[in-house]
Amino acid sequence: MKSYLLLVLYALTFSSCVTSYYSGYYPELDIEGVERVAFDDLKLEPTHDLYDYRFNIIHQIGIEDNWRPIEAHHPLGMRLGNGLFFDLNRNLTLNLFSLLDLPSDRGVSLQVTESLVMPDVTTEHRISPYEYCYADESGPASEYCITYMRRTGGIEVQENNRHRYTIREESGGIELLLPNGFLTDRIAPMGDGMYTHRLKREIVDFVPIPNGVRAKDFYIVLTPDKKEIQIYRGKNKELLLRMLKTKDQLFIVAENGRGIRIQYSENQLSARGRNIDKVDIVWERDLFIN
Repeated sequence: MKSYLLLVLYALTFSSCVTSYYSGYYPELDIEGVERVAFDDLKLEPTHDLYDYRFNIIHQIGIEDNWRPIEAHHPLGMRLGNGLFFDLNRNLTLNLFSLLDLPSDRGVSLQVTESLVMPDVTTEHRISPYEYCYADESGPASEYCITYMRRTGGIEVQENNRHRYTIREESGGIELLLPNGFLTDRIAPMGDGMYTHRLKREIVDFVPIPNGVRAKDFYIVLTPDKKEIQIYRGKNKELLLRMLKTKDQLFIVAENGRGIRIQYSENQLSARGRNIDKVDIVWERDLFIN
């Protein structure tokens, strides 16, 4: 039996330059008196994100790579817990599948409506453990697909039947190889829960620290009561952002009190931030893959 999940997403860019976090474009958030709930512990887990359904918390604008030249997202990174994903281009994001506990091991059918342009543009998406396809309103002829071939040597990623790269789990880490077998990116363990991203120099890039983790030059830590995640940068540990949540809301707040509010329920998520009124995600039914 197959049923279908409809997910409506009004696209919102949560991007910000690393030197300016949630300026006057974002609304002020009243978090006084909010009844907070605790976050889960933070962790360092090498992983990949093939679907790229992410909200940017810190977006490294201007960085380009071979896989996502516009978004500058990298498919490899660290799962930090609580829906947080830090990729190898130093983007800190919220992974929607993790945040919403969507069934990435089965499949979903979804509709994405972008309200940043006039008129709205809608694309149809199909996601399964083996394939990700989308098509715009011009019809099936414009369909674009990324296929994930599970092979003994790893996950071979093909875009419209063209082999782009292979992701391989190796010795407790994860690697990305070009079609000719050239190793281009790697996360490798260094012992004591630490990892390196460097191919030739054994420099520590990811380190567990008290109540949190260090990812490159960012420090992501839990307060002792676990009811706030704080994000710092650099040796001087400049406080950039704070995250807190209630049973049905998540707040991402800069020092100036401006930021993003995400509200969610059993089958809907909405967000407010910047000039865009909201992002709505509504899912109706699961799509089970036989």
